[in-house]
Amino acid sequence: MRCIIKLIFSSIILTANIYPEVLYNSSYDLLKLLIEKTGWVNDGEENGFSLSKKLIKNKDLYALRVQKKVAFSPDIIQEILIDVNNYDQFLSKSDNIKSYELNRSNKWVDAYQFIENNIPFLDNREYCFRISKEGLDDSDKISLVHWYLLEKNYYDTSHLVKNNKSIYLNYGAGLWLAEEQIDQSIMISYIIYIDPGGSIPDFLIDKANRVSLVNILEDTIIEANRRIKLKNS
Repeated sequence: MRCIIKLIFSSIILTANIYPEVLYNSSYDLLKLLIEKTGWVNDGEENGFSLSKKLIKNKDLYALRVQKKVAFSPDIIQEILIDVNNYDQFLSKSDNIKSYELNRSNKWVDAYQFIENNIPFLDNREYCFRISKEGLDDSDKISLVHWYLLEKNYYDTSHLVKNNKSIYLNYGAGLWLAEEQIDQSIMISYIIYIDPGGSIPDFLIDKANRVSLVNILEDTIIEANRRIKLKNS
């Protein structure tokens, strides 16, 4: 019996070493810049969602932030975002994205996403990412989840999409924040910086990211309300 327990314990240690809690890379370092409240400039509204942007030092693209007040507990948002295998079910405005969970622990989920491009002569995109519900550090009290891109060869994903000639994205990160307001509502923010690679003009990248951010936050809020209604029925 002792041998079995020792074997199990050794296996747990080995797994922890193979898949550490944080994979430090340039994408992870982006999170520290994205969570800072300084540097954001108002960038108007779209369909009732507030937008702002922030210039990242030594980068040509802007970090983007979309915000919306909600009247429910943000815990349901966290629950939805960690549930990677169901992304395809509720991201109705992003049906060109396919999501696959690759691995998980009690603190993070590693996943793969394939983005089919509907624009002629532009390549599809793909990437692996780690999403976590842990705070960035002990002082972080507002993060719901954060995600960051992983290096190309960290996982073998060649079996997931046939005839795949996509551009692999390896620089990008995102944050979902929840902050209580004076009126007791909750401000949900989704912030990203991602370099889509290729030769797409910067203004088109910013426009596409802007639309994508609003769509993702809107779909997530719709899904949250659906799940709350289901729980209360």
